[in-house]
Amino acid sequence: MDESVEENNKGSDHLRNLFDTLQQLRLQYGFRAETLVPDIAFIGLIDDCIDAGQTALELLESPRPYRAYSMVRVAFEASQRLLPLATSSDYIRLGTKAWLYYNQKDVIIRGIDKDSIGLAAEQILNTWANYYPPAHQIALEELAVLNKQKGPDNFLGRNLAEVTTESYLILAQERGSSVPSDSAEINRKLYGSLSRDTHVCLRLEPSELCVDSDGFIEVKERPRDSKEVARNVTEGLEAIFTETIAAIKYRISKRRQGNATRLMTSLGEFHPELPNGYFDDLGKYLAQQGFGGESVFPGVPISRIAELQDGTLSTSLAVGYGTEAKMATFDFKGHARQTMLAIISEEYPHIIISNEKDTPHYIDLPRPISVIIKAELGREQQTGDESFVPFIVTEVSRKNW
Repeated sequence: MDESVEENNKGSDHLRNLFDTLQQLRLQYGFRAETLVPDIAFIGLIDDCIDAGQTALELLESPRPYRAYSMVRVAFEASQRLLPLATSSDYIRLGTKAWLYYNQKDVIIRGIDKDSIGLAAEQILNTWANYYPPAHQIALEELAVLNKQKGPDNFLGRNLAEVTTESYLILAQERGSSVPSDSAEINRKLYGSLSRDTHVCLRLEPSELCVDSDGFIEVKERPRDSKEVARNVTEGLEAIFTETIAAIKYRISKRRQGNATRLMTSLGEFHPELPNGYFDDLGKYLAQQGFGGESVFPGVPISRIAELQDGTLSTSLAVGYGTEAKMATFDFKGHARQTMLAIISEEYPHIIISNEKDTPHYIDLPRPISVIIKAELGREQQTGDESFVPFIVTEVSRKNW
């Protein structure tokens, strides 16, 4: 096999792996009620990066592959804005400001009163306020900041190359690495090169002019090297996806740390001595230990699973033995719920799974299904005099990852 072809195949495989990882992290991050508006801004930027990257790859296979540069630029801009939001010390305020900024842009384009955020945005803000009471006040304050902002045209009001360098330093410190001193200049040059084929311009680039005796001119255009375009687009997307993945992982880590801190504060003192017949809750125990990461449960036997009123699938089982035994509750939501239902349907196709809403019921399996679960700590739930902290499933599978 030709070395250049083999190298291109390796690059394509690596880019595909990065793309798949980015999509998985987007699903894993999801929306949370208490951070709804910032999450809309954050995930919106992730989606812009994913969509533009996918379109760029499709354009490489078209008759005009150089048009992929414009989509790489969109992905680059989304990633550059996502980085400072992910690493912000005040995710809620900056995320709200970003959401308001993009909403204002949309309002202006649609010709709506610029002092109004629009009915749909009001409804989103009201929903958020039900779970995060300071929502309206924060939105008013950040809107006032935006209206006074006179810096570059972005929600930060600052030079993006400089701001992203600060984000690089935060991510590097987290990983114990360093950042090149010229990273800001590198980003400026990359943005400039991507912009060249993005803006309206004279794309007719003569490579040779042939003038005949009558004054007619034959213009020979500079041919574009499709291999060079493909290499530039692929390398650009690899760098963009790698940075975006690092940013999302950082934000997930910070969210988990915040959840663990909040849980530890609310749960009070942990008492290991338990009465006979009662299992301590594993989620509470891990929260008291300050655990804020993801747990992997390699062999969870699912034999009975409840479908709750809001559609959540939930199952509980004991882990450990004797006085060390603890109860673990797993909640399957969103894509994890769909995956678990698919696993059940594949194993037991004759089991009827109700699709009716507002009708909680149990799904009893003839024999347990052993699954591997990745999960993070949820929020404390109260059941009578007792409380527990469920594990929110992020991935479920019948095979090793």
